[in-house]
Amino acid sequence: MDIRIPYFPVLEVFPRVRYGISLREHGTMNLADPNGAANRRKFLRDHACIGNRSVFSSVLEHGKTVFRVTSKPKRSKRIVADGSVTNIADMVLTVTGADCPPIFARDPIKGVFGLAHSGRKGTEANIARELIEVFRSFGSDPKDIYVGVGPGICGLCYTVGEEFAELFRQDDLLRKYVFRMTHWHLNLSGMIRAQLEEVGVLQEHIHVSPLCTYKEQMLYSHRRDKSGLPKTMLAYIYLE
Repeated sequence: MDIRIPYFPVLEVFPRVRYGISLREHGTMNLADPNGAANRRKFLRDHACIGNRSVFSSVLEHGKTVFRVTSKPKRSKRIVADGSVTNIADMVLTVTGADCPPIFARDPIKGVFGLAHSGRKGTEANIARELIEVFRSFGSDPKDIYVGVGPGICGLCYTVGEEFAELFRQDDLLRKYVFRMTHWHLNLSGMIRAQLEEVGVLQEHIHVSPLCTYKEQMLYSHRRDKSGLPKTMLAYIYLE
């Protein structure tokens, strides 16, 4: 079996689903980098094997906007969103990130799939809930949606200031994923799982990647690398 990174058993049962993320060896996918656009094209062509499929990408705002893709986007149209959902089989959905967990989602009943970027701000805004709401707009029942979360920075490695920890400590659902050692820590993946379950995604339909971007040298980590221009990975999902 071809074990991709990430690998989600809950999605592997559906042979039509293709998903993954780029690695450090594929280069940065940040379009602000001179090589970013070329790296994206090469990765999607040679490693994601998308063929002639259309690619949907958006400008991230670190919020909770999830775009409903109902037609092939025009190249000239600039869309600001941190996630997207579609039922167009030959569409490739993408998001970038370097510590923020991507959320891969698939409803095999309605033929709908989606992808979102859920960093600290997106998790605080509950983009996971928004993602599922857009699935609902396509007729999906949350109980039929299967989700893979990550990779992202793990709770042990993700330290924040008290002011950010307090935002989550005030949330009854998320407070147990905030803890203090020598610093305050946030377990974003745990929060995302809790948010998905709250809106009706079944616990057994969710798989969280054990890979931590901060620990894994094969992955980019903005927190670890501390580069001036963020080096980002590209996550993708599509149907064969």
